[in-house]
Amino acid sequence: MFSWAKKKLEPAPAPRMSPTISPIWQWADDEIPHYPPFMKGLPAVPPEKLLTTQIELLDRVSAAALTTPQSFARYYTPTITRFASFAHLLPASQSHHHRGAGGLLRHSLEVGLWALRSADRILFETARLPSQRRELEPRWQFAVFAAGLCHDAGKPVTDITVTNSERTSTWKPIKQNLYDWIVENKVKAYYLDWREGRARQHTALSNLIADRIIGADALEWIEEGSTDLIVWLLESLSNNPGPINQIHDLVIMADQASVDRDLKSLGVAMAGYDLGVPVERHLTDVMRRLVQEGVWRVNEPGARLWKLGGDLYLTWPAAGEEIARQVREDKIPGIPRTSDSILDMLVERQIAFVRDSGEDDHFWRIAPACLAEKLPNVALSAIRLRDDALISSVPIPPVDGRIVEKRDEDAMPAEPLARSGEAAKVSVNADLSDSRNDDPPIQEKKPEIPAKPEIILDGAIGEALKALVRDIATGAKRLGEDMRVDGEGHALLRWPDAFSACCGLSKKEILAELSRCEWLWINPAEPLKKAFDAQLSGAPTKVIRLKRGISAVLAKALADAGVSLVSDSAAPATPVMPATPAAAGPVSEDVLAVLKGHPAARQANDGWWEMSRRDAISACRRGGIMVTFGQFEDLVRQDTDRFALDGVILRYKG
Repeated sequence: MFSWAKKKLEPAPAPRMSPTISPIWQWADDEIPHYPPFMKGLPAVPPEKLLTTQIELLDRVSAAALTTPQSFARYYTPTITRFASFAHLLPASQSHHHRGAGGLLRHSLEVGLWALRSADRILFETARLPSQRRELEPRWQFAVFAAGLCHDAGKPVTDITVTNSERTSTWKPIKQNLYDWIVENKVKAYYLDWREGRARQHTALSNLIADRIIGADALEWIEEGSTDLIVWLLESLSNNPGPINQIHDLVIMADQASVDRDLKSLGVAMAGYDLGVPVERHLTDVMRRLVQEGVWRVNEPGARLWKLGGDLYLTWPAAGEEIARQVREDKIPGIPRTSDSILDMLVERQIAFVRDSGEDDHFWRIAPACLAEKLPNVALSAIRLRDDALISSVPIPPVDGRIVEKRDEDAMPAEPLARSGEAAKVSVNADLSDSRNDDPPIQEKKPEIPAKPEIILDGAIGEALKALVRDIATGAKRLGEDMRVDGEGHALLRWPDAFSACCGLSKKEILAELSRCEWLWINPAEPLKKAFDAQLSGAPTKVIRLKRGISAVLAKALADAGVSLVSDSAAPATPVMPATPAAAGPVSEDVLAVLKGHPAARQANDGWWEMSRRDAISACRRGGIMVTFGQFEDLVRQDTDRFALDGVILRYKG
């Protein structure tokens, strides 16, 4: 079976641990993780295949064992294979020695080998005759090897929790070996959690696990040589040696040698590496990817990350929703799927901090200077990250800005609740430099007809709409292309491009604020749909439709800025819903040109090509097409003849 077994017994192959276990997944040799570490979920490699990664060490065990080929095949080989089935690719420790995948197997084999090599220097008073020594010596050596191999066998019981990727099944090491659980539950990869407060509890259970690994046949063979050997073996495993125990010290010295050697060689390279479900690393990895792929920008209008006064702030909850979406798409195990739960985890692991203000609102309010110049009342909700090294390999330079204190917010005029319908008076400064009138107009009191509340462009969404008016007035955005008024007096805004990136609001926040102010028109037939397909400049696009009252406010604001906005009486009263998808434009052609022949793509049986959506977007960006996730999804919906999304997999015709 293995070279280390064949050296001892060529004619009779060594027995396998469990004839009922057969490889159910095939792995290439370079896919089998071993120590040094493997950073992904640990794969379901059969133990026989796993042991080939340690063949050199196993050959040395075979050479050191002074026993007959028959005895080696009967006792050593099954014990080693059972241990590989039990320990599999588990690490020996979380953050100390042999902390990578396969570390426990490697460490245990090293301790067994080095204890075995030292065993032949021990003489027994009980072995007075040569014949007695011949009977005792192979049993003595195997007992020493088994004690070294199984000295940490209790660790998987007390130190680690092993689950499948969906966390629907948990391995019970008391009940069965890890690989038996893998086969029984059809697990393709498993994940680890480290238990708190474990100390050295594993020594109390090593005997229990060792009994199953060594097997009754081998234990009986040891006992036939001397009852002392069995006593010493069990005392050593429980770390409670008697005064004449000659096995325990050999195992202790071999254990120390293995630990010291690993820490001096791979310990430095592995510093900070903890194998398991590294929640912190998963979260910071997601955040780094969002930055690297341009989803999160830094220190610029529309950014998620702002470095103010030496502290790094992350706008929340918009950033939390994006982390949650990425976690769901990547199907990362062990990570919450909601922004609130993710925030709890970030704070618990001290990756991020919230404001301890004694109030219900635990977020900081930040006002970056570059936004405050255009939006005087801007106050972005944010959490503070522990260090910019979490998301960037280089220091992030700070920008001007300030923290908006609660008293500053209290000093601002209360934001009136906007109502739908025609406004009695429209209050918008002509220069749009401030959202509050110093001298508001006095309305004529008519008790018999209650005045409708006026609509004031105030607050974050009001500032965003004022920025849209400014952009149209300066030519940065255009009437007809980014905004028009339909025949019923409703403003149609290109979604989401009509809103300036400097508004600091996510798409979700914009829709939420418009709905809260009752400015967003909703089709009663489709109450959950907020964006529609409509015509702007003769081309189909996504739009949102505002109610008449706020539309009139925008019309007056444009008129005050010198822009005439005329209602399009010929336009339909409701957004146009195309019956068929829009024809593929140049964007589709450009995307197909980039994806054609991409190394990450694979051809399906139906002739279509497939690759992950993330790889496709990354390929587009490397090819000069700066497409966002939302724009990419729109492209797929518009060109269904050549694109399709199956979960996170993009399908396209090459």
